[in-house]
Amino acid sequence: MINRREFMMIAAGGVLSAMTMDKEVFASENKKTKVSLIKTSDRQSGVKRAIDLLNINPVKDKKVLLFN
Repeated sequence: MINRREFMMIAAGGVLSAMTMDKEVFASENKKTKVSLIKTSDRQSGVKRAIDLLNINPVKDKKVLLFN
């Protein structure tokens, strides 16, 4: 069990660390994330279907290395 002084020091540390965080950490409340769930026994077709449902291009503006 901690005493009152230890509690106040821990609480103050939490407040100070929150004050130094980037504002974008707290500004994300209106953001939404798209999620798609696919039940399949074939992973390859499931991944393709999930990406199609999300309507995104996961490699847009990225460097991609393909090898076989």
